[in-house]
Amino acid sequence: MLQTWLVLKREYWTRVRKKSFIIITLLVPFLFIGFIALEVYLAAGGKPQRLQLAVMDNSHLFDTLWQDNAQFRFLKIQQQIPNDSLATYANTHGVDGLLFIPDTLNVLHPSGIRYYSQKKLPLESYLGLKSMLEEAIQHIRLTQLHVNMMMVDSVKQAIQVTIDQPLTQASELQAGVSIAVAMIGGFLIYFILIFFGVSVMRGVMEEKVSRIAEVIVSSVKPFQLMLGKILGIAAVGLTQFFIWIVLILLLWGFLHPSLPDMQTQVQGMQQVANAAPGQMQMIQSISTELLKLPLLEIVICFILYFLGGYFLYASLFAAVGSVVDQDASDAQQLTFPITLPILISFLIALRVARDPESPLAIFTSLFPFSSPLVMVARLPYGVPWWQLAVSLVLLAITFLFTTWIAAKIYRTGILLYGKKVTLKEIARWAFRRK
Repeated sequence: MLQTWLVLKREYWTRVRKKSFIIITLLVPFLFIGFIALEVYLAAGGKPQRLQLAVMDNSHLFDTLWQDNAQFRFLKIQQQIPNDSLATYANTHGVDGLLFIPDTLNVLHPSGIRYYSQKKLPLESYLGLKSMLEEAIQHIRLTQLHVNMMMVDSVKQAIQVTIDQPLTQASELQAGVSIAVAMIGGFLIYFILIFFGVSVMRGVMEEKVSRIAEVIVSSVKPFQLMLGKILGIAAVGLTQFFIWIVLILLLWGFLHPSLPDMQTQVQGMQQVANAAPGQMQMIQSISTELLKLPLLEIVICFILYFLGGYFLYASLFAAVGSVVDQDASDAQQLTFPITLPILISFLIALRVARDPESPLAIFTSLFPFSSPLVMVARLPYGVPWWQLAVSLVLLAITFLFTTWIAAKIYRTGILLYGKKVTLKEIARWAFRRK
């Protein structure tokens, strides 16, 4: 145990003192907060340009439509302009574009409406103008059919149906938030297993190539060396996550006083841009639903499954690192059987996030090689305690078994040089009696 602790300490301090570790650890929180600040800034400063459009409506069907709004200022043209001058009118009269509506426009089959400008109409402006014309044509059609427009407007009012579920108190918004949290949690576990597993493999490969392992193995058993390396890198990852959380909270607290002003700017921008009403209320509702989730349980289980999944796969990555030298193709071939279950589990987790109580969800959340990703995806919906207990126990047993198998491979592979190892040989090392 003492030797394992010494290896763990060496692995930990060697990695945390690297400049790359310090730079990444300090840079990620600033990038995270900077990304959020950039999104808020772009949202607040993303006011769409108000266009001035000249309108030549020869049909006179839309005379009451051309009222200035947040997107457009309209300039109605009374005189007739020759067809060959329509394309150049915007440049010569200081407007952004010219909207031409022919006198032959048929409201049943509207065609022939054209927009002339040297610049392409922005997508948001195009959709806004298109929506205005479609609503006006719809109104004209209904009027020609002598339909009571007040009755039509009352029917067109937004209808929202809420289906209460007393057992779970679930809602559509809560389901959406749960799906988002489940997908984010599954992606984080996927990234962690791949990133830190490959780090373990590369660390073992570096020590093997540099012959440092020969010196260490002379005083430490191969199993202790491998276990110390796995635990040391896990400690490095946890340290990094802890520092990230602390720095993000500190930066968030520092920037928090300026957030109300940002929100005010965003609300003002939305009013000017005629954005959908209630968007900020939707953000507040999402925050409320997020706080209703069992966040403490999710965080604790996330850490447990991170550690369990990491230990399980890191031992296998360490075994692969011990049997390859500098040949990257050999490493890719041998790591494929390890990364494939992680990838499949991630794809299953995306499906489980939408149907957390299906037989597939329950089985894969208990199966040790997929439970670190799938169970994390189920946590926002609430998981029975016995399923959590069974899943963690199976994960621990499997980790001990894979570590035992990997240690037997590691013991032989770490001292083997200049020989290309086959899967048959690796299997023989893993299951030999001595």
